[in-house]
Amino acid sequence: MTETFATQGKRMYFNVHFSTGSLFPHMNADHGELPITTGDGTTTVTVRFIKGVDKRATITKGWSDFFRRTH
Repeated sequence: MTETFATQGKRMYFNVHFSTGSLFPHMNADHGELPITTGDGTTTVTVRFIKGVDKRATITKGWSDFFRRTH
C-alpha cells in the first residue's frame, strides 16, 4: 500500500499504483484537475493535485469532499 501525506499529521492510503502516463490523458492540464469516481460510479468529484518532490501525485483540493460524499 502506498502512503502519502495530505496535510500535516493526516495520511491518505492508495492501493493502486499510477503513473503520469495513466493520469495525464484524463486530466485538465491547464488546472491540474482530475475527476475521480467511486468503483460503482455513484460519486464523482474533481480533485486538484500537484507533482511532489518524490514525483508522486499529491491531492491538494477535493479529497475531503470525495471522502465526505462517500461515507
